[in-house]
Amino acid sequence: MRLEDLADFEDYDVPIPTQNDPFDMPPYKRMLLKVWDYIKNVVTVNDDLTGGNCSDLQLNCFPLNRYLFFILGSVVIPYFLYQKVAEEKSWTERRVKSESEHLESIFTAVAYSTLLFVFGNYKNTFDWVTSIVVTLSILGFGYLTDLPFAHQSLSSFENWNGKMWTLMGVSVGIVLLFASYCIYLSTKQDNPNFWKWYVGCLIIPICLGAISYRTVQNQNNDPKEKKKVTLHLHHFQIFLVLAFFTRFPNLPCRIAAGIVLGIFLHGGASYGFDTSFEQRFK
Repeated sequence: MRLEDLADFEDYDVPIPTQNDPFDMPPYKRMLLKVWDYIKNVVTVNDDLTGGNCSDLQLNCFPLNRYLFFILGSVVIPYFLYQKVAEEKSWTERRVKSESEHLESIFTAVAYSTLLFVFGNYKNTFDWVTSIVVTLSILGFGYLTDLPFAHQSLSSFENWNGKMWTLMGVSVGIVLLFASYCIYLSTKQDNPNFWKWYVGCLIIPICLGAISYRTVQNQNNDPKEKKKVTLHLHHFQIFLVLAFFTRFPNLPCRIAAGIVLGIFLHGGASYGFDTSFEQRFK
C-alpha cells in the first residue's frame, strides 16, 4: 500500500505519516534528531532549564547543560587544540608538561571557569560565537608570544624593544576600547545604580594586588624569614579579572569574552597556573 492511499481512510483516526514524521524515520535518524534538539537547547541562551521546579536542595536550579557547554567550549576543547597546534608548529614559548601536569592545569582552569560561570553571567552570554573566539584567541596569542621579539614578560619591560612596545600598546588599546564600551553599556541598564557597582567592583582586584604587594614587602623585610619572594603578575590573572566584566549579552561583548577567556586559558595551557609569589634565589 502506498502512503497516498492512506488518505482514503478519513473515517479512521489514524495519523498519516509524512516524510518529515520522526516515527517514519529509521532509528539512527530519530537518534540524530534527538541529539540535534538537545544541542539546540544547550547552546541557545536564556532557556529555562529547570523545568519550573527549582530547588536549592536538589541543585536543579543550576543550569548543568549550559555549564557543561561552557566548560567544553572555553576550557577542554581549546586546551587540547592549543596543545596539538603548539606541538605541530614547534612553539617554544611553553612548558613541556607531563600527563599529571596537564590534568592539574585542566582542573585549575575548570575551577577558575566555574567562578566565571557563576559570577560573570556566562550562563546568559556564552554561546557558539564565544566558543569559537576562545579557540582563535588562544591560538592567536600563542602565535604572537612565539615571535622572536615577544619572548618577554611584564617583569622584564626594561628590556623590551620597539616591536614589543608596539604590540603591548595595541593590546592595551584594544582592552581599553572594549572596557570603555562595557562601561558605557553599564550606564544604559534599567537600574540607574548598576554602573556604580560595575565600576566599583574594579577595586576588588586592586585591593588583592595591594595586599599581595604588602605581603611580599613584609616577608622580605623580616630578618627572621629566610625565604624571600618576588611578586610576579601573570597574564592569566589579568585576563581572568577582565573576564568577569564582559557580562553583557550582545555580540561585541561575546567577542570580547572569547578574547579574554582564550588569553586566560593560554597562561595555564602553555606554562601552568603558577604562583604569584616566586622564591627569590641569590
